[in-house]
Amino acid sequence: MDGVRRPTREHKKPRHLGGSSGPTNLIAVCSPCNGEKGGRTLEQFANYLTDRGDTRAQIVWELLGAR
Repeated sequence: MDGVRRPTREHKKPRHLGGSSGPTNLIAVCSPCNGEKGGRTLEQFANYLTDRGDTRAQIVWELLGAR
């Protein structure tokens, strides 16, 4: 389905950086954001989006409780 953003499971702290697959390290995000976040931490992804002026940065900062 074009234009549909299905939720996917994403690790707040990537597994390759020691993050678990437990419920406290998982969040639901849309598939395009999940792919764009890649192996970054949420903070790294928020900074990445902020540096590009992407409005999604605010949502990620709110998930982090940092802004």
